Amino acid sequence: YYIASPGDAARRYLYRIDRGAKEAVRATPANTPGTHSYDISPNGRFALHSASSFSSPSSHSIIELPGHDEIRVLESNDELRARLAELARGDVEFFRVTIEDGAQGTTWRRG
Repeated sequence: YYIASPGDAARRYLYRIDRGAKEAVRATPANTPGTHSYDISPNGRFALHSASSFSSPSSHSIIELPGHDEIRVLESNDELRARLAELARGDVEFFRVTIEDGAQGTTWRRG
C-alpha cells in the first residue's frame, strides 16, 4: 500500500499493488474525493481511515482492506456537516500557479 496524489497535489488516495502485478489499484473508493490518510495495521488487513475535503469536515473510521469496507465509524462529524450545508458558500476551484523559477503549485479559490 502507498499514498499518492496523481495529477492533483490537493488530493491523496491509497493505492495497492499486488506482487507480480503490472499496475497499482486505487483502494480509496472513487466516489470519495479529497484527502485521505491511513494508519494500516501491521498485518495489512485493517486501517484507521481519515478523510476530508473542502466541502466536508473530516471523518474517521476503521476499515478492512483491501475492499475498503467500513467496520466502524469513529467520528462522522454529521452535525458540523449539516451546519456547513446551511451556509451559502461558492464552489471551490483548484488551479495551478507557476512562479518565476518555473515551479508549479496547486492552490484554490472559492467562487
